[in-house]
Amino acid sequence: MLSDVSFALPGLASFGLSVLAPFVLRPWLLAVGVVDVASARSSHVGTVVRGLGLACVVAFVVVLSASFLLVPGLGENPLSWILLLTGIATGALGWMEDLRGVSVAARFGCQVLIGVLTTWGIVVAVDASAWFILVGAVAVPVLVNATNFMDGVNGISGLYGLVAGGYFALVGAAHEQTWLVVSGLVVGGAYLGFLPWNFGWLKWSGAFMGDAGSYLLGGSLAAMGLGAFFVAVPIEAVMAPFLIYLADTGFTLARRMLEGKRWTQPHREHAYQRLTDVGFTHVASALTVIGFTAATCLFGVLGAAGDDRRLNEAAVATVVTIAVYLGLPSLIRAVRRAPHPSQER
Repeated sequence: MLSDVSFALPGLASFGLSVLAPFVLRPWLLAVGVVDVASARSSHVGTVVRGLGLACVVAFVVVLSASFLLVPGLGENPLSWILLLTGIATGALGWMEDLRGVSVAARFGCQVLIGVLTTWGIVVAVDASAWFILVGAVAVPVLVNATNFMDGVNGISGLYGLVAGGYFALVGAAHEQTWLVVSGLVVGGAYLGFLPWNFGWLKWSGAFMGDAGSYLLGGSLAAMGLGAFFVAVPIEAVMAPFLIYLADTGFTLARRMLEGKRWTQPHREHAYQRLTDVGFTHVASALTVIGFTAATCLFGVLGAAGDDRRLNEAAVATVVTIAVYLGLPSLIRAVRRAPHPSQER
């Protein structure tokens, strides 16, 4: 499937549109005041344009919609339409949060509704049990919020979108799911195109993705994961790209609650943020997260493709990988505080 050059076109088109759209969107965002002013919990300084992830939303919607006409059979698959509508809904919700703010209750309620409707559509399309709708009602809000919480250093969401989107494209190719191949490439291209703006490599200084971009990323990947599961992709392979994000978010939330802190209060205590506290640059922190995510993806594929023994080995390797990632900031801090042998008497 991937040998056909036509399957690369959606990814290339998505990348190109995502790179070009900010030339129009960035001046408008500045004009309407969609900016982020640094605070004590920020990992940046000064005032930076926020919400440029709207370019990813534009690229995703335009290119995926056009692909329905250009890729044979894509528009006839209901999973393609469900993914597109989920992306539009989550991207729109994130944009409303960027533009004027949405209450926590309303935001969460919308996320649950999107999860219910997304899973209901998939359940109807594949004729599965309606009980799975409860799974989607939880899974979509969890993944959307985890992706949003993890969007705190330059490059992390762009790189994650590239790796996770590319991963699902490869999984789709292995299982002959055209809709998953095309959607993975479109997502990967859109978030790759955001990186030059995030890192400030183009005409203007850096910009942030904002909730529009992170919500779209979480929502589209959640829909891909749910759809992949229902077309018989093994659960180990489906969950693999989400594990580091879920572990970092869940571990941080649990620790804050055990320490008696308000779990809804903004903070910068995620493992990837604590890596910057021990000296990592934004790029180094982002690459660390993506490197560990790539490792869990590899173990997920190996576990799904092997026998019970291989699955158990992959599961152990995955747990160790997650544990090392979560403990890395503390380990680095401890090593740096330890006295050098030449200093010991």
